[in-house]
Amino acid sequence: MAPRDLDPLFDRLRGADPDQAALRLADFARQHADALSFDEFPLPPAAQGVLCAYELQRDAGSGLTLYLHAIHAGATSAVHDHATWAVIVGVHGREINQVYERTDDGRHAGRARLRLSREVVVGPGDALVLPQGLFHRIQVPPEGPALQLHLYGQALDEQGPRHAVDLVSGRLVPLVPAPRP
Repeated sequence: MAPRDLDPLFDRLRGADPDQAALRLADFARQHADALSFDEFPLPPAAQGVLCAYELQRDAGSGLTLYLHAIHAGATSAVHDHATWAVIVGVHGREINQVYERTDDGRHAGRARLRLSREVVVGPGDALVLPQGLFHRIQVPPEGPALQLHLYGQALDEQGPRHAVDLVSGRLVPLVPAPRP
């Protein structure tokens, strides 16, 4: 899928709130599922990790950035946050999002207490909106890989501080963004 193919979508996403963006992106995913395929966006070789994040488009003015994540079956991320809102839309396969609620008051630097609030399965055409600062974990079931659109209010490599959480100890671990290719 060429960037020019995404221009009409980005025209519709610019200025939309996350809930509107989710509806528009889910519609796009349903209409373009054939073009968004593992043939065009392959899974990473096993030695290079479980996820390949293809940056499809970035709006320099607003920071809005769309990725297509190709994720191996059985993959599980660390519990983490984002320094911006996110919209996740299923294209192929399923991604299970475990959404966590913070139960402490945030006053202890480097620590967070979380509890599982809900699980949301994002399959083809489904959308999930994650507010800024919310902690979540993604899992792809072992029965098959997933292709998922991830839209962020700010590119991953331009977001402010992000953290992973060790659920046992409550320790916050800073996440460093991967360099841009």
